[in-house]
Amino acid sequence: IRMAAKVEWGDTITLRFTTQMQENGQWVNVDADSYEAWLETADMEPQQIQELSVVREDTGKYLVSFYADKTKVESGQAYYIAFYWTKDGNRECQRELVTVVPDVK
Repeated sequence: IRMAAKVEWGDTITLRFTTQMQENGQWVNVDADSYEAWLETADMEPQQIQELSVVREDTGKYLVSFYADKTKVESGQAYYIAFYWTKDGNRECQRELVTVVPDVK
């Protein structure tokens, strides 16, 4: 079980997502045909809150940034950063749990 990433309220966290498919029994990085990222509620049926920026870093590697805006998210709450991607008609979703922690400044 992976621990949730943490971001201070009012700061930014950047996560890397990798898009891979199997070719000849090996997992290889592939560029998605389309992709998007969302901040979602950390529920059994997550609801999208806001779209997040995505930057392609390299083949199959994408950086997603989330600013824990004090007017939009609650300190102490957990959220998903969800990365949706499509390749050859197949749609995938990867989620990372992020907890917003109190601003200690």
